[in-house]
Amino acid sequence: MAGEVKRLLRLNAALNQALRDPELQKQFAEQGSLPVKPMGVDEFWSFVKKQMPLAAEQVRISGAKAD
Repeated sequence: MAGEVKRLLRLNAALNQALRDPELQKQFAEQGSLPVKPMGVDEFWSFVKKQMPLAAEQVRISGAKAD
C-alpha cells in the first residue's frame, strides 16, 4: 500500500508540473478545453465527488443506458 501511495503522489506531482507548462495550457485552449489547474490528490478527489451528481444527472437527462 505504501508503494502505491508513493506512486500516486509521484504521478500527481508530474501531472501538476506538466499542467503548469504554458505551452501545454495553450494547446489545451486551442483544442477547446476549459482551463485546467494543478491540484493535490485530496483536492482532486473532492472535485470528482462534487462532479459525480452533476454527471449522473447529465447521463439521466440524455437517456444513455449501459449495455
